[in-house]
Amino acid sequence: MPAELTTAVQFRVSTILLFRAIIQGFPEEFNDAEKNSPIGNIRPYVTKLLFRSLVSEPPEAVASSASALRCATTLGSRNSKNFLSKEMIQTCIKPILLALRDFRTLSLPLLKGLLRLLGLLKNWFSKSLGNKLLEHMSKFTNPGESSRHI
Repeated sequence: MPAELTTAVQFRVSTILLFRAIIQGFPEEFNDAEKNSPIGNIRPYVTKLLFRSLVSEPPEAVASSASALRCATTLGSRNSKNFLSKEMIQTCIKPILLALRDFRTLSLPLLKGLLRLLGLLKNWFSKSLGNKLLEHMSKFTNPGESSRHI
């Protein structure tokens, strides 16, 4: 990890890498833990951290969260229970999708995070989301034209 990163960022990236190692090293224990167990209690927080970091800065946090989510989606498909349940994914991506409602709130980190998210979870999204994203991108790249249509 680069030394020029702040201590807080180094801690965040290290925490994400630790969670990835736990998910990768102990997938059954992590994925199948009962909700009221110590591991089951932290699983939703870990998931939210990974998704939130996916659309943030710095690039080191983004890369480590993408790696952890890739690991979780790969291992989850081989296990009886999935670390990324439909309800958990909906809860975690809701803030990202809400940010997409208004093209004026689009930012480069958000769009890059969305690209990673769509790559990781491509089977979870419908084609209508792609059409909506294209519409927003058109408005984003040509903001003057969209104000004429309002």
